Amino acid sequence: MGRKGKRVKASKAAAAEATAEAAEAKAIAAMEAEGADKTTAKRTSESRKGKGKGDANQMNEDGPSTERMFQSTGSDDDSDTEASGPKKPKKTVSIKAPRTHMHETTLELIQKHETAVMKSTANMNQILVLQKYVVHDHWKVALAAMKALSRVFLHFHVGWQLEVPPSQDEDFVKFNTWLKQQFKVFAQSLLKTIETRDDQLAVKSVALVMAHILDETDTLSADEDTFAFASDLFGKLLRAMLNPAIDHETVLQAFVDAGHLQHPGVLVFTLMGLPRFMTQMKKPASKTKKQQPTSIEYLITNVYMLLHQIEMPPEMIVGAPQAPRQDDEDDDADAEEQDIHPLLRKGHMRKVFSQCWMCFLEFKLPTDVFKDVLVNLDSRVIPFLPNPKLLLDFLTDSYSSGGIIAILSLASLFTLMHQYHLDYPHFYPRLYALINTDIFYSKHRSKFFQLVDFFLSSTHLTAYLAAAFAKRLARCALGAPPFGCVTACYLIYNIVRRHSACRILVHRELSADSTAQMSEGDPYDAKTSDPTKCNALESSLWELAVLKQHYHPEVIKAVRLLETPAYRKPPTAVGKVSSGSYKSMVKAELAWKLPEELPTTFERPTTLLAGNTCSSLWA
Repeated sequence: MGRKGKRVKASKAAAAEATAEAAEAKAIAAMEAEGADKTTAKRTSESRKGKGKGDANQMNEDGPSTERMFQSTGSDDDSDTEASGPKKPKKTVSIKAPRTHMHETTLELIQKHETAVMKSTANMNQILVLQKYVVHDHWKVALAAMKALSRVFLHFHVGWQLEVPPSQDEDFVKFNTWLKQQFKVFAQSLLKTIETRDDQLAVKSVALVMAHILDETDTLSADEDTFAFASDLFGKLLRAMLNPAIDHETVLQAFVDAGHLQHPGVLVFTLMGLPRFMTQMKKPASKTKKQQPTSIEYLITNVYMLLHQIEMPPEMIVGAPQAPRQDDEDDDADAEEQDIHPLLRKGHMRKVFSQCWMCFLEFKLPTDVFKDVLVNLDSRVIPFLPNPKLLLDFLTDSYSSGGIIAILSLASLFTLMHQYHLDYPHFYPRLYALINTDIFYSKHRSKFFQLVDFFLSSTHLTAYLAAAFAKRLARCALGAPPFGCVTACYLIYNIVRRHSACRILVHRELSADSTAQMSEGDPYDAKTSDPTKCNALESSLWELAVLKQHYHPEVIKAVRLLETPAYRKPPTAVGKVSSGSYKSMVKAELAWKLPEELPTTFERPTTLLAGNTCSSLWA
């Protein structure tokens, strides 16, 4: 019998089954109206069901019965009976099978359907049964059906973009067209699961979709003998994972951890798809359909979850040094560059990478995302941008906002100034304003003070500017914790050692003319945020004399560093001491061990109290 005859027989069997089910439903309604016993209805339904089994093929027999099997065991909506009147029920004991057993039975049925499809194309209609299980309520059943269908479509190499092979056999073309339609239905079910969920089922769905994308990519590349990628299906997957309705942290993290971004096609089409997706979300969607504030937050979170984990190859760094090559090697390199697909060339990769970040930074970022962006911008973004000066407005606005945001934007802003010759005259005045007592308690203090030490290491700074920073640090150290005082003293030492004009602040001697001026108080103005108006050069570092009376010995040791003749010791690495805390101080004190022999005097005593002690005490 041919494929067409089998399909006709299957259609007749399906029609017979549908007629039988309609009769069953009519009989159930009649029995309920007469108040028939539910147990009898169930037994009659099973008898009627047994009669109908001989008329349907295997696919239509298993499908509907399995669906009824998963309905609640306490409900009688699917119970069947004959049209005749009710019979007197017998006493029976109904035992409900555990739900886990029912799931195991369904999993076996799914496996049977998959095996049947794999064995013969005559059983391809059983794909329809598996499609129903894909959207099942129980995740184990849905996952088993997803994996089964995925193996089936991978076996036949069915893809979203793959064309149906031409053939003179009309049935063959129809069959492949139908199979491709079924694959699209299956893919849409997976994408809907990914779009609406953020659990392990969605993670498995992403893995299955990626398996089909890579398989289709390999097929396309083999056919075209060049770079090709299943971009249509991947674009739908990318939009599903970035759906702003929910937070897709689990799905996106699993996607990154699987290493998919290492694939050049996935990387380039991710970079190309992100700007289009963000631009589409900014468009008139807010006019036609009002978005909730949480959806915008989820949009930013989802995009950043993927964007900040994109690691560009080191060879993509703009201006990266290259090893010297001979003339023939240059020709080979140019020819090799021409052989690369335009989408994978360095220029295009840098361009789409820059578009991603420029488009993302146009959003109003949440505070936690904003901070993380500023932390990673200097090392993971700027080196790969064709024109880093596009970040100027973003960084200057961040630096002008003050607080922790300004501190985190320091490194990136200075990179633009130092490497790309950006002119920003307000850099040092705003840096001066950032130094206060609170900065010694910030968790980013270590990075901040390292940058301050680096910024002040230039010998081209004016004397009044260097003196202003030294005086500001000394004044703030009076209210700082012990580890903050140590950091401030080391920074002051580095400033005074590098800028000899500031040494007068440590060893100022009052003259007769300045006595009256100094008697009125310190000329230093601590309230102004302008280093040019604080009069630091006319003051002195008297705060160091106060810190010399500190209770902690490390602070006293740091202050004495400034008493070194001619400042012979090299500048101190601030990073080692600026990361200190109360916990590290206590840990260091507890780790200190008392020597076994502690000397108290150089002369061995002969008596407990030497001399006439009593008379000397009461004299």
